[in-house]
Amino acid sequence: MRRLAPIAALFLLSLPAMAARQIALVTEGEPGPPARHGLAKLREALRAKGFDVTASAAQADYVILAGTGASDTLQQWKAPVPAGREALTIWRGRYRNKPAIALSGGDACGLMYAALDTADRVAWSTGDPFQYVRNTTEKPYLAERGISMYTMQRAYFESRLYDEAHWKRYFDTLAADRINSFV
Repeated sequence: MRRLAPIAALFLLSLPAMAARQIALVTEGEPGPPARHGLAKLREALRAKGFDVTASAAQADYVILAGTGASDTLQQWKAPVPAGREALTIWRGRYRNKPAIALSGGDACGLMYAALDTADRVAWSTGDPFQYVRNTTEKPYLAERGISMYTMQRAYFESRLYDEAHWKRYFDTLAADRINSFV
């Protein structure tokens, strides 16, 4: 029993250090369906790294601000405003003395692309969730980027046709690769 006492004391002292860190995901307005998809993937990536995602920046250790168009935060940080369809801006800064990033899209698809890119970079991180997030402003060179699928082998196509998990993964990949048309 005496051997367990130092281990128990060490465990109790390490509990505050093991407490879940919190990230506030604050959205401006009601995001459209594509943006909600990207923000959901970002939440999943943050939870996979052990973060609790909240909507309030008051108690959080990190802050993510997300919205479409020009925002006060982007103007304060002197970040470029995304202009046009599917354009995006990801910008690092501080919000209420906390590390923060602003995700902004020219529209809901642009915000989705910003959130998916950030989710990918959060998955690479080891401690700081914003470790690999970089300041960027992008606008698509081509307006239409698509995939066309043909059903040459009926049996192979039908084997995937009824697999909901396959299509979910497939369309998630298309969204992450910024493909905006599927025929």
